[in-house]
Amino acid sequence: MLAISALKLVKIKMASNKTVMVDTCSIINLIKAESLLSIGAIKDHRFTTTNDVASEVIRPHQQEELSTTVSLNILEQISVTDIEELKLVVELTSLKLGLGESSCIAVAQSRGWCFCTDELGRCKEIAKKRLGQNNLLDTNYLLELIKKTQHNKIKGENI
Repeated sequence: MLAISALKLVKIKMASNKTVMVDTCSIINLIKAESLLSIGAIKDHRFTTTNDVASEVIRPHQQEELSTTVSLNILEQISVTDIEELKLVVELTSLKLGLGESSCIAVAQSRGWCFCTDELGRCKEIAKKRLGQNNLLDTNYLLELIKKTQHNKIKGENI
């Protein structure tokens, strides 16, 4: 039987699901890797976060980079206003998840989107159960996509 890496498997599964809800830790890790703005180069993917996540980004230079990324339409920042999604947020916070994580998982679950988090333990376990392993991503996955996109640009290809 042909072996497929976990990364390739996720890419295959994402072919029909290209909206990615990004949580606080992933945003901060992308900023630390100087790559938040670079997610805009990833073709056929849309990146979204919530106002709750934005409020958890507290360092001024990180707030500035997040704001720039949003103003350039690289990352969309949304408010959770749908009543069913709000109910999911309440349910998830009752499971001891933070508001940012809860809002991201709720929206991703409701809309059938992927969720990018670097959280371990409870958050990842709950997200995996609600969204499925194939819809659960991390910053390393995004960094690999960015790297591949940059490599293909050098070669003159589109990803």
